[in-house]
Amino acid sequence: MRWVVSIFSAIVVTFLLTMFGVKSFNTYERHRDGRKTHPLEILSSSDRIDIAHLLGEDTGRKRPQLPKLEELPRLQVPERVSSGFVQLEISVAADGRVSDAVVVGATAPEEQIERVRAEVLGQRFDPTLVDGHPIPSVRTEIVDVTWTSGD
Repeated sequence: MRWVVSIFSAIVVTFLLTMFGVKSFNTYERHRDGRKTHPLEILSSSDRIDIAHLLGEDTGRKRPQLPKLEELPRLQVPERVSSGFVQLEISVAADGRVSDAVVVGATAPEEQIERVRAEVLGQRFDPTLVDGHPIPSVRTEIVDVTWTSGD
């Protein structure tokens, strides 16, 4: 029950503050004949000329003309550059050659994934050493890829 009284009190206080604000800023100002005031009017062309004449300005002169805009060259839009990654599980032989590269995850398009996979298959890595001897191993590599819209 207390919350109903609180809400009602809040509504009454808000209403009274709003009415006080409206009255203090003369929002309801009216003419004696009951019309609302209009502090701003848009003048017609003839009214503007009459005012110019009353101000002593030369009404016979023409309005200034804007110069013609020269034709601008077409905007050169650069190619869109995108980026992503390709995550590979690489099998490295004991001699450091890559024997297999399996794509585990990627955010790049298929062409970029195949390009990265082909490059990785042609590379050599330092083999994993156990007791000073190279052994075959599997490692995960993440390759960052950048390409343009024309690729």
